[in-house]
Amino acid sequence: MIERAKLVLAELEAVDRTAPTRKLMDDLPLFAATPRAPAAPPRDEAAEAVAKALAALHPDEMSPREALEALYALKLKATKETLRAA
Repeated sequence: MIERAKLVLAELEAVDRTAPTRKLMDDLPLFAATPRAPAAPPRDEAAEAVAKALAALHPDEMSPREALEALYALKLKATKETLRAA
């Protein structure tokens, strides 16, 4: 808010003092939101752990039974990681 007030003051001081300032005052609201950089999304460690385990799998080299076991292991890992994060 202080930075915005400084900007408004600088604009007001830069204007010709004989000109009407109402238009300028409307264009420079003191409490106008200044644009901010978007915040980084929070890390989802559970999703990262499951994604890492999933990336390590090679489904073309697995039997149907191995693929099913891997799927259950991923499901268990996701559940444990989610519970740990909570």
